[in-house]
Amino acid sequence: MNKYKRAITVAVCGLFLVTYFLSRSRLIRPVQKRPRPTHSQKTEKSVSANQAEKGKKPNGSKSNKGPVGKAEAPKPPETVYAKNIDFVRLVDDAIAEGIKRNSGDLRLTEGDKKYLLSATRAVLENRFSANPKEMTEADFKNIPKNVSAQTAQLYVTLLANSKVRGCQSSSKKSLLGNAIRATYRAIDDQRFNGVLTAEESSDTIIDITILLNPVGVNKHKIRQIKREIELGIHAISLQRGKKKAFYKSSVPVSHAYSLKETLKRLGKKAKIGEQAYQKKDTKIRRYNTIQFAEKFEDKSLVDLYRSNLLICQSDVTEDSQRAALRLCADYMKNHVDPNGLMTYEYDTYNDKKSQSMSTSAVVRRLAGTWILASAGAYFNDSECKAAAKRSIDYFLGRYYVHDTERNFGYIRIAEDANIAMAAFMLLALVELDDKEFHPAEKEQLLSLIFAMEDKEKGFLYPVYLPDRQANFEKKEIYYPGEALTAVMTYYEATRDHRCLALAERLFDYYRALYERTSKKASLTPWVSKAYAKVFVATQERKYADFLFTMNDYLLKGQRDVDEEYVDKIGCFFSKGASYSTGVMVEAVAEAYKVAKMLGDKERMEAYRRSVLMGNRFLMQCQFTNENMFTAKDHRLTLGGVRTFIYTSKVRIDSVQHAACALQKSLEHIYQ
Repeated sequence: MNKYKRAITVAVCGLFLVTYFLSRSRLIRPVQKRPRPTHSQKTEKSVSANQAEKGKKPNGSKSNKGPVGKAEAPKPPETVYAKNIDFVRLVDDAIAEGIKRNSGDLRLTEGDKKYLLSATRAVLENRFSANPKEMTEADFKNIPKNVSAQTAQLYVTLLANSKVRGCQSSSKKSLLGNAIRATYRAIDDQRFNGVLTAEESSDTIIDITILLNPVGVNKHKIRQIKREIELGIHAISLQRGKKKAFYKSSVPVSHAYSLKETLKRLGKKAKIGEQAYQKKDTKIRRYNTIQFAEKFEDKSLVDLYRSNLLICQSDVTEDSQRAALRLCADYMKNHVDPNGLMTYEYDTYNDKKSQSMSTSAVVRRLAGTWILASAGAYFNDSECKAAAKRSIDYFLGRYYVHDTERNFGYIRIAEDANIAMAAFMLLALVELDDKEFHPAEKEQLLSLIFAMEDKEKGFLYPVYLPDRQANFEKKEIYYPGEALTAVMTYYEATRDHRCLALAERLFDYYRALYERTSKKASLTPWVSKAYAKVFVATQERKYADFLFTMNDYLLKGQRDVDEEYVDKIGCFFSKGASYSTGVMVEAVAEAYKVAKMLGDKERMEAYRRSVLMGNRFLMQCQFTNENMFTAKDHRLTLGGVRTFIYTSKVRIDSVQHAACALQKSLEHIYQ
């Protein structure tokens, strides 16, 4: 019996030891670090958390008057901005690292790039000299090792008067050999209205693009391909069998192609069909690119990223922001024709204007008119004010309706009339501050906004025609905030207490709407502008707290220094849209002003850094004298703000929001 007991004891001890060592072996394995969540993942978590709060009622406690109040204020945002760090250095370092990362294993110094440009220039000048010769690598001396020992597919593009006059590649020689060969091919390229002429050669700008690190994209649906290819960053090739075609990274940007259009055109170029990218036997590849070119004025080297000059955070100063605002104002002024019609969208590559008269296009034009008037006041520019007046006359003369029975007025486009069009026209008239210019219409537009109040439910109907319920849920996210901003701006100019009373009556509804909606980021900007003004007027803490809650949330959607594509640092959300970044920066600038009034130093720093990073992105999107490489009309392009970071088209709301963001930064942060 004892023998059996001993056997059982030994078995149990053995099982314990095996279990222990197995568990121990798991414990001592190297711990794999979890990947850092991306911006989109952070934002999704934030949105999910806020969606879980749907149905919560707004804080019903009594408001606390005065700048302090008894209620506990929301905590400042826990972001990199709130820490005591040199964010300018962080952003600049991140941009430098992004450029280095994009270069992969290819080593090219500034001197190497200059050598390649000078060699290409020598080939070009020799070709049009009195005694031309076929140049080879043997004609060059003191060749840098990186230029002679490395190879990659290299494109040379010749630009004359902002027009592509030749673009060809070479891949089988050293970098220098490829540059020489590609230059000769580009000179003889007949695809761009014939070959380059001797007269054009002296004014030609040379652009060099090097393709490297090819990666296969094993996806064939646009939604999936978008995750693999970044327009303007990656060059793209399509291949089926022996048929193959390339697009440099600059092609979609300059032509304003979407990814789908890029792939369709590339399939057509390869002669494998526009839908070839959808077929599994088609090979899709992406390539990192190194791009550099000659400057317009002195032919010196300029590095390019997404076919643009990179703006560092250290470039964002009070003076540079004022200069960017000046360019925005000039762009809008130049795009109001003699009759008063403001350009809705401008295609800089094809020099074409789009003059859509949809309701949204008119709303955006009227907002542009308001900011044009505001910039005119800021710079005391009579030409900007005159252009704004022409735009106002254009719409009031053609689309204004005065309801004599109700004694209010509105702008009607086809069957549509809404409070947004009334609000922006009112804002433009108030900003001009001309008592002799449409005084009756100003009062009638204000009366329309008052008439759209539902006094029982405490909100504004966003649409008047065709009926008040039209697109209610969609439009109430935007239009009422715009209308309240106009009403409070009118209050600041006139001290008409009906305006302040209206905004105070509607506060509970729009605070509750913010808490229950999944579109918090869309609601925030205009409601922030309105209730920042209400706080200034009343000093009631509940308005400041609401403002802080909204804008603390906004900061979670701003692209930070860990953004993979470094020209997007500072933009809000992932699309790289300038209009959404501009309007978010406007809101954060208003929150900064209120934080400053309350002495909330943590928020002041958080909001200030957010505003300045956002303005860096907006300046990155702006056309200046240094980056209009393919713009056909420099006068009409200068100062325009790309609608997206990866396009050459300019929509008026992108310029309007950028201008407003820059002006608010100058007024609130630097004064």
